[in-house]
Amino acid sequence: MKRLVYILPAVLMTACFAQQAPKPETPKVIRAQRFELTDAQGNTRAVMGMSDDGQATLRMLDKEGKTAVQIDGDGNVVILRSGKPKVVVGTTGSDYGVGVYDAEGEFRGGLTMLDDEPMLTMLDSKGGFRVQLFLGKEEPYFSLSDGTKAGAYVSLAVKGTSPRMLIKDGNGKARAEWSLADGGAPRLLMANSAGDSCVDILVSNDLPSIQLTNPQTKSLSWMGFTKDADLALTFQGADSKVLAGMTLTATEKPVIYVQHASGMPSASMGLMDGAGYVMTTDKSGGMKWESPE
Repeated sequence: MKRLVYILPAVLMTACFAQQAPKPETPKVIRAQRFELTDAQGNTRAVMGMSDDGQATLRMLDKEGKTAVQIDGDGNVVILRSGKPKVVVGTTGSDYGVGVYDAEGEFRGGLTMLDDEPMLTMLDSKGGFRVQLFLGKEEPYFSLSDGTKAGAYVSLAVKGTSPRMLIKDGNGKARAEWSLADGGAPRLLMANSAGDSCVDILVSNDLPSIQLTNPQTKSLSWMGFTKDADLALTFQGADSKVLAGMTLTATEKPVIYVQHASGMPSASMGLMDGAGYVMTTDKSGGMKWESPE
């Protein structure tokens, strides 16, 4: 009983002090220049601190102590492997996007917001642009290239309701273009090695036509249907004046003619009322009509 008398007050006092002891306060602000997170073996696996250029950075390290992910104060995220970038998410001025890199750490492609318009690019191992997909002002543009600055490539674009395909050769010269006008009329253009248009195939008002041009002499030949459904073939000089031609009318009456640059007829040959005729014009404008029997 004596022992109990001495022990009981001590136990009660200890319990009382334990209940009255203040709880430790959680600090509201922790200030430091560097934080490190370590694994069970004491290896540093994450570091948050200041870089040498004064930027706040967060780095996560792999088991070998090499940086695997890095985030800087500008919001740029870099995923690395073997010390080389693999994926980069970041900003450049008003532009931002995602870039991917090959095993050598070379940029190979990315998705970028350029002037608030999306653009997808792919590069070859030499750094040449090979694929580009761009949406500018709601007008999509797609191109495939040989990787050189002024080389061969194919581009597809849609402006309004007018799609266009352009093909350039290895010297960067446009050699063919296939397009549709806003009204849906198709057109095919082909050019020589200098990039000068030589062939123009067009369907206008549902009437097809073909135009062949000599870039050196500027002379041309045109074949197509007129609005009267006549099939016509013309030959024009450098000043676009018709010098000769052939026409097959809708009533199947063929006519072959030549004329002066002034537009005055010089000679013609054709069929009329089932009989052939030849008509010529002299210098004074007089006409001579011949109808062989």
